[in-house]
Parts: sequence; structure tokens; C-alpha cells
Amino acid sequence: MEEITCKRCGDKTPKMGGNPYVGPLGEKVQSTICPRCWAEWQKFSVTVINEHKLKPFLPQHRAFIEDQM
Repeated sequence: MEEITCKRCGDKTPKMGGNPYVGPLGEKVQSTICPRCWAEWQKFSVTVINEHKLKPFLPQHRAFIEDQM
């Protein structure tokens, strides 16, 4: 299995299986972020969505979420 060095925490870990997110951003996440940090982002993203009252199905709201990512 391919190893990556996580851009966020610096750990060397196996690359995530499957794209964690759609499109080129998902490919970037898969090749630069470890599974542990991605799980932390997923939990934190709920806070971002709730605090800013975002609707992820709206393109402008999704763009904001991706910027935070």
C-alpha cells in the first residue's frame, strides 16, 4: 500500500482508499492528508456548517466549505 506524509500532521501513513471527496480536491486530499486528519475534518465540518448556517447542496455554500477544508 502506498504511503503518504500527511500535510497537516506530518505522520507517514498509508494512503486513504477511495476518494474521500469528489473531483480534483478529493484527489488532492487523498494524496496529502492521512485518514486520521480527514476524520477530524469530517467532525469539524459539521461545526462549520452549523455555525455558518450553510446548506451544502448550494454551490456558494459548498465553495465556502471547500475553502475551509
